Amino acid sequence: MIWNLKRTAQKKIIKEIIDFDYQNEVSILKKRYYYKYTIISGFIGALAILVYYVSLDTFSDFFLVGTFKVSLFENNLEIKPLPIIFNLICLITELYLLGLVNIQMVTELSTILKFKYDKSHNLEIHRDELIKISLENFGSKEKEIGIDPYVELSKTYVYLLLILNRAKAFLSNLIIKIVVRKLVGRYVIRIYTDLLGMPIYFFWNAFACRKVFRRTIFYFYAQNLIDLIILSMYKKYGENEDIKPVLYELLAIVAVNKRELSSTHYLFCYKLFKQFDVPIIQKYELKRDFDISLKKLPSHLAEDLLLLFITGMIIDGSINKHERKEIKRLKSLLSFDSQILKKYDEYLNYYINGQGEDFLKKNNFINDRFKSYL
Repeated sequence: MIWNLKRTAQKKIIKEIIDFDYQNEVSILKKRYYYKYTIISGFIGALAILVYYVSLDTFSDFFLVGTFKVSLFENNLEIKPLPIIFNLICLITELYLLGLVNIQMVTELSTILKFKYDKSHNLEIHRDELIKISLENFGSKEKEIGIDPYVELSKTYVYLLLILNRAKAFLSNLIIKIVVRKLVGRYVIRIYTDLLGMPIYFFWNAFACRKVFRRTIFYFYAQNLIDLIILSMYKKYGENEDIKPVLYELLAIVAVNKRELSSTHYLFCYKLFKQFDVPIIQKYELKRDFDISLKKLPSHLAEDLLLLFITGMIIDGSINKHERKEIKRLKSLLSFDSQILKKYDEYLNYYINGQGEDFLKKNNFINDRFKSYL
């Protein structure tokens, strides 16, 4: 069942070339889809809990069939295979339904934003990345181009974050149950404390759907913006060899401060390297000399590289505390007055409303409009 989701996604996700419509009705539709799909996802999680525990309570005798005991460290453990099997069935069904909801949401967002890519040179990349997003597989191919956002984090810390992220709904449910049972104890029938998991799983499923929604929206928003900036930069500096050595460090610094794999950032890196013919490094080693490189360059080139830098930070729709700290550090180190470092919050606000290109034109960062099928 679950393995068919990728095939379903391949059939449903739109295949046409990038062109956006920022009309007011599109904004209304986005909000409508946001609430619609987050509520459906939450409802699926709550329903799975309801079906599981009500079934266990209603057919308690049936679920005792096949019960056996196992001796472990001088303790007798009672194993009930039927509840375990039924739990797996509920879980697989829930995941399958959530996958279908995400696929439908990504497809409908593709339609209302007029995301089209059948003429794109990156057809397979777009399709693969959108399928990954719809199936909540948020890994990307950044490591294939030598950029690792976790390079400065210990493996233990990364694995711990991964485990906590996967188990957050279960742990939340467990904590709430323990607290409620401690507070009201024997006065509450067990099934009622079990059903406390309904709002918890509703919340986490809705939250996960929101994450897919945001990643999809910003993946779409980023494409025109990325192409516009890259082609503008190439028009100015295509023959300038000074820019190539800085690009890897610039993009690696952005990734390290994001501290997560990003499909949008991967496309940004891929298109920049391809446009400027930068050789792929299998494992890029961070030098932390981006500010030093900027100081050696003419101020107009340094400012344009900072535009790339800030764009890389905003294209996932937010700027975290590590990114803000890096921006503040650069401000203090650079000898010239950077306009984009002053206006990055305004740039972000325009971008999250689908108007990143308008910001660049309004502030004269880019004067020309380019069409690209990169």
